[in-house]
Amino acid sequence: MTLQVSIPIKILKKKWEEEWGNTCFFSHHSNKSAGVSIMFKKGLDFEVRNSIIDIDGRYIILDLSLSSQRITFVCLYGFNTDEPSFFNDIYKKMAIFLNTSFLLCGNWNVVQDTNIDTYNIIHNRNPNSRKKIEEIVESLELLDPWRTCYPNERKYTWRQCSPIKQSRLDFFLVTEDLFSLMKNTNIIPGYKTDHSAIIFTFSAS
Repeated sequence: MTLQVSIPIKILKKKWEEEWGNTCFFSHHSNKSAGVSIMFKKGLDFEVRNSIIDIDGRYIILDLSLSSQRITFVCLYGFNTDEPSFFNDIYKKMAIFLNTSFLLCGNWNVVQDTNIDTYNIIHNRNPNSRKKIEEIVESLELLDPWRTCYPNERKYTWRQCSPIKQSRLDFFLVTEDLFSLMKNTNIIPGYKTDHSAIIFTFSAS
């Protein structure tokens, strides 16, 4: 499970690990503006071989062995502003681990398609970040599992009530080998948040 939260995670780290019952990774920032975590389910066969954790609470990058599979796993929290250098920095750091399987997820604060992934959004927000994400998708041959399964469906992960605005800002990007192992992908209601939860489950090879 991954989380993107604007709270000082450091305060809750010990409590969350004790209650969760397994290994957790946290990246937090003291000003409450960002925070991400990766929490591994109890009983999961995994080994974290290396990690890169952002000191500003924006991303966690893990070199992960999951059963017999080696994966670069990224959880990120994108900026509200147009920051293509943020995604380029993550891309460069991912290359350090020399893996060929990738799983990225989080609140990107960018939509991939302004036509189908937004509702009542007038401005073209963060176009340079979108372009950089497109370049990464092409370079690593990534797929968006939910959009691949539902190419024409309009469903959103962020909403504003007054006036009503919606965007699909949260999504997974995975390599084809992981997509081929997929069991389920979905967007479901979140709890006490203006974001929905996104789901991608797969069977490790």
